[in-house]
Amino acid sequence: MKLHLTIIGILLSGLVYSQSYQQLLIQLKSAPQDTSTINIYKKLSNYYIITKPDSAIFYCGEGLKFASKIKSKYGEASMLTQLGVINDTHSNFNAATKYNLAALQIFIELKNELAIASLKNGLGITEGKKGNFETATKYFLEALTIFKKLNNTNGIVQSYIKLGTVNDLNGNLDKAYEYFTIANNLNKDTTNNAYFSLLNNIGIIYAKKGNMLKAIEYFEKALQSSNRPEYIDIYITNLNNCTQAYYEIGNKRKALEYHKITLAKAKEFHMPDEEARALYNFATYESHNNPALAIAYLNEALQLQQVHNGNPELTVSIYLELSKVLKETKKYEDAFVAFEKFHHLSDSFFNINKSRSLASMFADHELTEAKNQVEELELLNAKTTAERNFVIILVTAILVIAILGIRYYKKMANLNKQLTETNKVKDQLFSIIGHDLKGPVGNISQSLELIDNQEFLETEKNFLITAIKNEAQVTYETLNDLLTWGQSQLNGIRIQPIDLNVKEIVTSAISLLKKQAAIKGVNIIDFTSENEIIHADKNHIEFVFRNLISNAIKFNSFNTNVEIRSTENAGTILFSIKDHGKGIGKEQQEKFLTSKMDVNYGTNGEKGTGLGLLLTKDFIKANQGKIWIESEEGNGTTFCFSLPKSKQLS
Repeated sequence: MKLHLTIIGILLSGLVYSQSYQQLLIQLKSAPQDTSTINIYKKLSNYYIITKPDSAIFYCGEGLKFASKIKSKYGEASMLTQLGVINDTHSNFNAATKYNLAALQIFIELKNELAIASLKNGLGITEGKKGNFETATKYFLEALTIFKKLNNTNGIVQSYIKLGTVNDLNGNLDKAYEYFTIANNLNKDTTNNAYFSLLNNIGIIYAKKGNMLKAIEYFEKALQSSNRPEYIDIYITNLNNCTQAYYEIGNKRKALEYHKITLAKAKEFHMPDEEARALYNFATYESHNNPALAIAYLNEALQLQQVHNGNPELTVSIYLELSKVLKETKKYEDAFVAFEKFHHLSDSFFNINKSRSLASMFADHELTEAKNQVEELELLNAKTTAERNFVIILVTAILVIAILGIRYYKKMANLNKQLTETNKVKDQLFSIIGHDLKGPVGNISQSLELIDNQEFLETEKNFLITAIKNEAQVTYETLNDLLTWGQSQLNGIRIQPIDLNVKEIVTSAISLLKKQAAIKGVNIIDFTSENEIIHADKNHIEFVFRNLISNAIKFNSFNTNVEIRSTENAGTILFSIKDHGKGIGKEQQEKFLTSKMDVNYGTNGEKGTGLGLLLTKDFIKANQGKIWIESEEGNGTTFCFSLPKSKQLS
């Protein structure tokens, strides 16, 4: 059995449901032109913060406009803080930090210490969710100091709760218990969210220390008075925790009773994440006793996550648990698919920025050292020359030093540039080897382990062999692109331009990619002219067309077209390769122009490294061409590029 108890403090949203949407709109119409109107906008935003974050953001925007109109800096900061809460609630942590820091700056200017302390707690919450416990603790301690100075008991209690939460998440249970106990002793109100949070959190500490009966005592005490709309998030958390605690002590009847209440409440208050979490928790306990029921619950949880775009980390956990249960029930094909989905989502969390930043830091360090050496050399020689006191020797020495210094500086600058480029290539090579090859090889290993340890029907064995073949093909293509790209980066791109018939190259590329297109029912339509001749390197241009057509198939919707067109222009031929897929956002389009786009998955789960597009850009540029993207999210993508016409036809 596994504990998935939820502690409240870092995760507490603090939402208010006490007023209806209609009541708030009525208040808004008759509200005076002062800060009370801003408070109504904030309440309207809170009303939608869980179910419709876009509407919550809209009301924040209206509140910001109104605050600006009446020149209320406090109102602006309040709305910025609310934007931080919305983004934090929906795991957009970078945006949450940005808005909170902007609000903090205004409150510092206003010298509003209470708001400053509250915002520092908010910043700590976001850092805690990101796993930056040390930074979170720093913010909470700073907030605690201010609240103590202001003698604000509620703020002090909230800060201690958050400090306890950080220590719990960091595994320091004794320290967490100490902070929760201090908060509980200070808190005099037994009907507020702080009280219910503390009961829950102290119960969790007891559970983690193995005293499950004491834990249940605290969970049920919190449930007694928190069954109210304004405390629904805390109430559901305690229901979930009670369910798991009763399972742990073997009281399945009581666990099932709480589980049913949790699902009913989550549905009543439109909280799909909590509903999915309850289904997942229940499935983990039923996986051995009733695997069929566990699978049904996990699939229901996944459906909720997909429909409501739920918490990605929860979705990863669901897929992993589903693959385990399916494997135990000998449903190997389904288990393999679930495991692939788990890998797929896990990959999306991968981040290589740290290694790149480190390489950049070392490169900057080398440049600084080189400059320092040049400066030291110039100072030393200048001093020696001055001591000789001979004008001619002084002038000559200065000239020599200047020349040597310039040469030395240029040499070190060139070396540093080479070092930076080499580091960049090295980091990208290692990132791809360690990441993009890890997934397919891991899947191959998983499949071979299944084949080696289990008895299969012929259809199941054929399925796994096909899966292994596909993963091996992905690995081969990745290695091939990796070697080509690495060679081009380290040795430079050499071109051998000749006159090429475009139609022949496109026809050859389509022929090679027909099988890939057929799997998705994609029809490749070639509108290029028979007589168009370009002047470029044959190998490069063949690669460009293969890569762009392959990408168009990968990201195209099922049973649609990929269209290839060409248009003659002055001295060039313009090409376009259009798909009817999910499109590319503005941010990714800008990344494409300056660097490498983030790796994404095709509409059938296809995956690449992004190296193909990097090479395509480099090859087109080397052949005196240009490339750009025309796309809108949800409306497909068109890759456009130009190449020079044959000089004989220009």
